[in-house]
Amino acid sequence: MARRGSSTWTLANYGKACVTNDHRRLEWYPGQTDTVHAGTEKLWQAMGAVMVAYGYQVRNVDTGFYNCRPITGGTSMSNHAWPTAGDINWMTNPYIKTPSLRKIRWGVDTDMPAQMVAEIKSITASGVRALGWGGNWRRTKDPMHYEIHVTLAEIAGGVSAPRGFYEGDDEDMSMILDALKAQDMAYYETLQNKTGSPGGNASYWGSDYTGAKPSDAEWAAAADELFSASLEAGVMTLTTGGKPHGHDIPAGKTGVAG
Repeated sequence: MARRGSSTWTLANYGKACVTNDHRRLEWYPGQTDTVHAGTEKLWQAMGAVMVAYGYQVRNVDTGFYNCRPITGGTSMSNHAWPTAGDINWMTNPYIKTPSLRKIRWGVDTDMPAQMVAEIKSITASGVRALGWGGNWRRTKDPMHYEIHVTLAEIAGGVSAPRGFYEGDDEDMSMILDALKAQDMAYYETLQNKTGSPGGNASYWGSDYTGAKPSDAEWAAAADELFSASLEAGVMTLTTGGKPHGHDIPAGKTGVAG
């Protein structure tokens, strides 16, 4: 039986690697938005809530989730290729070979507090421990690395989180971006170039985005424009109701996005 979190196990439970239709953008920690596998959001939000509670600062510059590649030093696909893994602050949590099989050295190999890691490892889905940590590996230590060890069905069965869940304010934009990605790429890139990226985080649109980072006020205005553009493009519909996610109803329209 394949080990939970192995490439064989992940393939059997999450399908083929590098399938972008299975991906979602998620703000799992304040200001940190990454690509995750659809259906795993609550696990990453639970991890983010623990990090927030400990005041642990996640850096955009050396944190990432999706990468369509094999494992370091091997040929099997990495969990990052699904993506069911995240690397956090790799400059201060580096990958280290430990052929002596020694244990992690807190404060030396990692800047993550031991109790914070323990709380993250205590997150469960349907009663099964949900996240594995690379700092526990034997012949190497990879303290930047967290990976999912539960199935989508187990996650759907309920996530138990010691600090609750970090839920950012990107709900409306996640909905809009999912809808916009159904359009042809030329239309999507036009909107990308027009609006910049939310919260000044260029990775929200993709690593190839090089435009100016808008202020919060500029981003709010851009969000409204995106909402209206989505309605006009027919990728969202309107039903009866009030204000859609805090955005004003476009002129000549009524109801909320559905």
